[in-house]
Amino acid sequence: MKKIDKKEVLQIAIQKQQELTENYTQRVSDMNADSFSRNASASQTEDRHSNKLDVLQALEKELDFAQKE
Repeated sequence: MKKIDKKEVLQIAIQKQQELTENYTQRVSDMNADSFSRNASASQTEDRHSNKLDVLQALEKELDFAQKE
């Protein structure tokens, strides 16, 4: 049976984690930009804007937690 190099596995896992967090950060940034770039009247976007901000804040907290882990 071939011996698995633990350092290599750890290195690959760290690289994958970095890719995932970068992707997640980019998606949050894209959502944030999208939520502010829509052209509509205040009455149409007021409730949706608040909900999007709540979602974005939750996503940012999850990302922060994942990076600390």
